Amino acid sequence: MAVARALINSPSVILADEPSGNLDSENKNELHKLFFRLRDTFNQTIIIVTHDRQFAAMSDRILQIKDGLIVMKLKKSYNGIPAGELKQFLDEKCIQYNNPSFIESDPISIPHRFTSDRDREIAGFLTSVIAWGRRDLI
Repeated sequence: MAVARALINSPSVILADEPSGNLDSENKNELHKLFFRLRDTFNQTIIIVTHDRQFAAMSDRILQIKDGLIVMKLKKSYNGIPAGELKQFLDEKCIQYNNPSFIESDPISIPHRFTSDRDREIAGFLTSVIAWGRRDLI
């Protein structure tokens, strides 16, 4: 009944606190499907508080809260890249950027010309301040 009352005015945002907590598994699954149909059909945002990890895993985004603080953020995709493919994407970028041919023309190569850790730290700081997104300045 609470779900029906929440939907009566077609809100753009629906807040639900443990919406399936008192339901049997069949009705719980139907309610979960309803939420996703509403999201897709009416472009509604649904914010759900739940302890049901299976239900949370179905969502587009998960914020885990502990002691009033957000301790973990998960998304199904990152900049259009499905989360399952994220590691592969990052590995490819690591290979692309972590090679001498790329680093040679990059300002980051300047600190590596020094042998002392202290000199590298100072050179790295100065290089980043001067370059600040402008590789062509170095």
